[in-house]
Amino acid sequence: AGLRAGRGLLAAFVLLAAFASVNVAGLWPHLPQPMRLPVLAYVVVLAAMAMLAVARQWKRPQPDALEAGSARWAAGGALLFVASDSLLAWDRFGGGLPMASLLVLSTYYAAQYAIARSVR
Repeated sequence: AGLRAGRGLLAAFVLLAAFASVNVAGLWPHLPQPMRLPVLAYVVVLAAMAMLAVARQWKRPQPDALEAGSARWAAGGALLFVASDSLLAWDRFGGGLPMASLLVLSTYYAAQYAIARSVR
């Protein structure tokens, strides 16, 4: 049961591409020149991972309750991971965030928990 292209995949692509684009555009002036290409590549990979996890959640029809629960946990974990890495990037390159360690680590550990829970 592979992922088929459809409205869920398209919606996830639009959502994650918009979020990634806004983040990169905001961070770009603050990124040191040698870090621009690696950061851009990482953002693309991270957004693709989250896009596929969210699209799996939005896939129709969901085959059974176990699969639906797994997809929910995976999508939540992926989005929390994107949030964690975005917060980390803004703290590192964007001039710092108040309570950065708390924000980054809490979203990171919540992401890891959710991703682990998604495993059937």
